[in-house]
Amino acid sequence: MEINMVVEADNLVLSLKEGKEVISVMYINLKMLNNGLGLTELKNIYTKKDYRRQGLMERLMKETFEVIQEERQPLTVMVPNDEKIFKKYGFNYISDKEYCDINSHRMSPKLLEEAAVAEGDFTLLVKDRGTLNVHTVKEKHYGRVTRWLNKYLDEKSPLHASVSEEKIKSIKLDLNAQDGSLFMMEYNGLIKGVFDYIPGREKGKVTRCYIEDEINDWDIFIDKYSEKYMSARVIDAAKAMTMLTSTETFVRTIRIKDNLLPENNGVYMLHTSPEGGPVHAVPIEPMQNAYGEGIAAECEIDIDYLAPFIMGYITAEDCIRVYVKSKEAEVYESWNKLLKPGNVIINI
Repeated sequence: MEINMVVEADNLVLSLKEGKEVISVMYINLKMLNNGLGLTELKNIYTKKDYRRQGLMERLMKETFEVIQEERQPLTVMVPNDEKIFKKYGFNYISDKEYCDINSHRMSPKLLEEAAVAEGDFTLLVKDRGTLNVHTVKEKHYGRVTRWLNKYLDEKSPLHASVSEEKIKSIKLDLNAQDGSLFMMEYNGLIKGVFDYIPGREKGKVTRCYIEDEINDWDIFIDKYSEKYMSARVIDAAKAMTMLTSTETFVRTIRIKDNLLPENNGVYMLHTSPEGGPVHAVPIEPMQNAYGEGIAAECEIDIDYLAPFIMGYITAEDCIRVYVKSKEAEVYESWNKLLKPGNVIINI
């Protein structure tokens, strides 16, 4: 059974077929390739029930990794529908998704429902705070909302996919189909926030809530909580580690263990210039003692923990094993001081 590859819209689709029937499939978001973020997004991953546990997904995953390697992208990300399935391929969580509810004492859900249905607007007076103009996002707003969201995301995360007017339109249509809508808040004529609302949504009534700090303090959105959301897998270990930076000299050696991509296996020397800056990672041949044991690396990490560490989702103590116990504090401190890229925002 050969792997089929076709381009559909903005995706490279890899699939396995039995006859004309697609039985296993995976999409690579082409917009994320060579976008300067160092990330590739996988989505719409699925194997039909009767064909599961036959190694089909592993075949697609390995082929996908080869495609990403050819594009020299260090990381691939996805929103997993089953953590256990993708854990064995080296994926692990790197970010959470925030949910929140509307403070009905500040903004009536009924008012939002009526505005969503009528595509209307309303004025919100918050005692001791000020007045906000709340608009359902209409086509005439797409340009302003797009520019504001991209500026907001630039400030919140260096690793985010650009928002387009087409994306805003798609989100709006999806929300309208659920009797909800996309809203924007204006204060003194300037956009200060964008959020969605769907009546009766189970996991919090708001899953998109991008509000400037100035308005966030008004307590319009409450009961905020997070759930594990996006996972990632390092494809090129040496290149991925260059996403780290240091404010001072950093020189360390580490062994990386990768059962699926053996080219990542080995010992790496990580170093910066004397003043700090970007981390450079160079594979090295480990020295050996009289017993043939490698002694070059100070510590080691399994590949499935490397992406969460690089993104700052976990600490060095959570994932790095230091060989000499007396050096643990020193090694952990230096790794934890490294500056991480931060949260990844692929889909708003």
